[in-house]
Amino acid sequence: MRKTIRILFSFVLAGALLGCTHKETYSGQVGSDQPSQQNPQQPSQSKPPSQDPQQPSQSQSLNNKVVQGWKAPGGKNLANMNFQNDAYQILQIAPLAHGTGFTVAGKLRAFEAVGAVVLKDQSGLAVLQPSGQAEIVIHADHGAPNWGNFTVVVNYPVTLSGAQGTLEFYVHSAKDGSKINILPVPISL
Repeated sequence: MRKTIRILFSFVLAGALLGCTHKETYSGQVGSDQPSQQNPQQPSQSKPPSQDPQQPSQSQSLNNKVVQGWKAPGGKNLANMNFQNDAYQILQIAPLAHGTGFTVAGKLRAFEAVGAVVLKDQSGLAVLQPSGQAEIVIHADHGAPNWGNFTVVVNYPVTLSGAQGTLEFYVHSAKDGSKINILPVPISL
């Protein structure tokens, strides 16, 4: 009886650990949203992300605004452009001193002060970061219900310079892991 309980417990524990560590991986191609073949045992996410009718879809922009002029010294103040929702307030975009990329500063209100951002190219494909992942985890200095400040670095390949892209800010749902509070910020790279 004890042996059966131990085996059952082992299976439950293994299943829980696998469920907690599941994430979609991307191939080494810039702009690829296709799952990598390196981990064939991991299924790709086939369910569509949940869409809240009060949130803009991934392809919509807020008020048709595109962030331009952020490459100037000091960056661009976005506070008056109203890029915000229940979880994010995007305040500033500034160029990196070296390389093709920028820093984004803003406020985040999320459980455990954690959010995420993905840079998508003109065709909607995720752009890989130097880490090899497309998703950049955002850590704010305070969690909900307070607003916490954050700064995040986003890189892009030189081949995308001059192209249009979209920064997609979101939070993962604690209930099912889906993207919620999606905030698209169109940007001229």
